[in-house]
Amino acid sequence: MKLNINKLAFGSILFLVISAQAAEEKNKYQCWTNEDGVTECGNYVPPEYSQGGFKIFNDQGVQLKEINRAPTPEEVAALEKKKEEERKRQEQMKKDRALLALFGTERDIELARTAMLNTIDGQINGIETVLEGYKANLVDLEKSYEQSKNNSSVSETQLQAIQTNIDNAKKRIQDTEDTLRKKKEERNKVEEEYDIYTQRFRDIMKRRGGVHKKENDDQDDQEEDDDE
Repeated sequence: MKLNINKLAFGSILFLVISAQAAEEKNKYQCWTNEDGVTECGNYVPPEYSQGGFKIFNDQGVQLKEINRAPTPEEVAALEKKKEEERKRQEQMKKDRALLALFGTERDIELARTAMLNTIDGQINGIETVLEGYKANLVDLEKSYEQSKNNSSVSETQLQAIQTNIDNAKKRIQDTEDTLRKKKEERNKVEEEYDIYTQRFRDIMKRRGGVHKKENDDQDDQEEDDDE
């Protein structure tokens, strides 16, 4: 029995709340501006004006809420463009901070470039030396094969073995040439990468109103040379 009373009380309260809300909604009215710029009011906003924004008032004329107009496609596009520009700006700032954490001056960039290129050049020289050795070995193998063809004491099995060595030598040469090509491409990429670093560093200094420290360093070096 107690449960039924509670249910009845809850139902009564819910009814009163709903009734109050309904009464409140009934006492509200909305105002909008038509195509002639004239303000109109009513219980609801006509569909053709709903996207233009409107205000909600109670029966005493007090504004309760304002619904902004929906943005135009042009405004949406402009907003998206602005967001994208801000995203790129934040991304650029992040890259700038990372660059300045690596290089304090333009000279630091050049020193790092030189060290990187020297390492790659050493690797390229080593690969070229190995490649020359493979090519010389191939020449010897091909001479041996030509001489062996006219030698009756050399069996067909031995000729096939020499030919296999020739094929293997050619394969080693091809693989080494591919490695050399990739290493040279790597060197070019390093050059391009550090060119970008240098230009970005200069742009950062320009935006911050700073002076290229490399120029100051070069001037200091010149003064030291003059003193000597």
